[in-house]
Amino acid sequence: MKHKKEVFIAALIIVFLIAIGPSIKKQVGIYTKGKNIEKSYSKDSLYDIYIAHGEGLGLIQINNIEKGNINYSKIDNINVKYDSANFLFIEKDSGGKIYVPYSSDIENPKNANRLLIFNEGKLEDEIEFDDIRNPQTVISDRENNRILLEQNVTVQPEDSQGLKLKVIDTNSKEVIKELYLKGYIRDYYVGEKEIVLSLEGANKLGFLDAQGRSLYAINRETLGGRVISKEPIGNVVNALCEDSKGNNVIFTNITLKESGDLDKNEIIVMDSQGEIKERKEVSYDMNGSFYGNEKYEYVLNGKIHNKNNGFLIFNKETLEFEKLVDDVKDISYIESLDGYLFILTRDSKLFIYDENTLEQIGSIELEGEVSHRMKVINRKVKLS
Repeated sequence: MKHKKEVFIAALIIVFLIAIGPSIKKQVGIYTKGKNIEKSYSKDSLYDIYIAHGEGLGLIQINNIEKGNINYSKIDNINVKYDSANFLFIEKDSGGKIYVPYSSDIENPKNANRLLIFNEGKLEDEIEFDDIRNPQTVISDRENNRILLEQNVTVQPEDSQGLKLKVIDTNSKEVIKELYLKGYIRDYYVGEKEIVLSLEGANKLGFLDAQGRSLYAINRETLGGRVISKEPIGNVVNALCEDSKGNNVIFTNITLKESGDLDKNEIIVMDSQGEIKERKEVSYDMNGSFYGNEKYEYVLNGKIHNKNNGFLIFNKETLEFEKLVDDVKDISYIESLDGYLFILTRDSKLFIYDENTLEQIGSIELEGEVSHRMKVINRKVKLS
């Protein structure tokens, strides 16, 4: 090699990093450019992790997870067909397929009218629409084999019924129903009987007869929709989940009032009929939540979704925060699976934690400047 001195210094640095390895927790893997997908995708992986990082869709395949030893390979972008697409949202179905709304495309805007379906590391299918562009939030009802897709958020004409929410059968790939939302989706959860949405900005979008901020429920069996809240919710609903009794738990943050006074951070417990059962002030800022298990919800600690100090562990039985995990910050997404917490950060790092001990097992450096959301597939089960 030409630069022997530089190589020698680099070798010393590597030896040093290995010596302090447990504190660094960075793993070594195989990196592949998107054009080599066919040759590099493995059907023998334990976990496939799909990551929407704006300009593309990354894929990490994990073969083994042990403390300080995560064996993996990664592909920077499996979306080789639409290289100027912008991806912000992502979901999965019960069979391990990945659904990605084509959210925007500055170079080829005509392409941004579809939902892309990926399977085993490559584009398998796409559903094109003639009446919506730049689709946004995507929701998966895995037990009923349905995907719900929200249209782009725009001010509506006076005769608009609402923003379209398309319900797609994942087997036939057909739209089986359209719902109309008076507001855009801020957060949601999939409950036992209903999918509950927090809707924001109704009045600003032109729906002057609607609550400016509301909870809306969709029956998972009949697909009928109804407004839950009896009156507008005062503060922004930054996170939402279901408690152990089937009530809606609303996490709201401080907002500026017209008078300049500050409201308070609150947890509001609302039943399925819109009755407020409890509300209490909390000291934490909350923005974004992720399902953990029947007992726990993970709530990001911060005013802004991607600018946070870690995550809070919320007990859905006691309605109390039990702990703040603050050794990983600026989290953009958390997924709980098989006793692991897969944690994606805004600056494109993936951390894996033991969900029981909350001990960090390791981390992986990703491609892309910004990572938005991810989905983890257990390849041995393909159902999670």
